[in-house]
Amino acid sequence: MSSQQSQAVRPQVNKVLAMILQLTVTVFLLVSEMSLFRRYFARNWPLLGPEHGFVALAIAMLVLGLNILGNLNKPATSQQSLGLGFWRIVIGSGIIVFILGFVNFIAVSRLCPWYWPLLIRIRALSFVTLVKVSQHVKSVHMAR
Repeated sequence: MSSQQSQAVRPQVNKVLAMILQLTVTVFLLVSEMSLFRRYFARNWPLLGPEHGFVALAIAMLVLGLNILGNLNKPATSQQSLGLGFWRIVIGSGIIVFILGFVNFIAVSRLCPWYWPLLIRIRALSFVTLVKVSQHVKSVHMAR
């Protein structure tokens, strides 16, 4: 491989690695919110565990939202290459993720620190817990 070819391939590899890293972080945050590995997150990633608030999640949402919006000025994700409809979906998702992360951060860190025990309990009642509760309620109703 010549030096010109290796120089042309290097930026592409960097872009792919950045996208893989973004995808990994997104899936990691999704799994942490679904409480699939509750003990693992409580032991190894305590800020994402059920006993803590939403500040770490809000900061991660801010970074991911800005990353989505920052990638829209590249040729591969321009309006011409994605098409107007899909480009609007991508820019809308970046704006929504950023705004929700910002509102989440302000609400949790500034506006209601006296409600932290309540927020921790709400986070402990995550998706898996709510599914188990709804299954239990259905089984009680079926027994009647």
